[in-house]
Amino acid sequence: MKPQEAELVTEISKLQCMVSELKTGFTSALLELSQIQHGDTYLREELEENRRTCQKKALRLEALVESLREELGVMQCQVLQLYSNRQRPREDGKSSMSKQRER
Repeated sequence: MKPQEAELVTEISKLQCMVSELKTGFTSALLELSQIQHGDTYLREELEENRRTCQKKALRLEALVESLREELGVMQCQVLQLYSNRQRPREDGKSSMSKQRER
């Protein structure tokens, strides 16, 4: 074998090693990418599930707030009615007292 041929064989051997290392690195990179994509998919699904859960809870809270608002309105009316019922006898009493004084 001539020195140039031996040098070419050496260079080819080095290139084959580099190609082999590149293949190994590329395979590792693809595996890592696959794991990242799997993790990304899992996180997206979890995020969507959490979003739906939060949306359901928000709707439940809105319904509770509306229910409380209605109950407070009813209670306010009842309190006002009780207050006005208490004021009438006093007013009636005052007016009858006033009438008695006038007589």
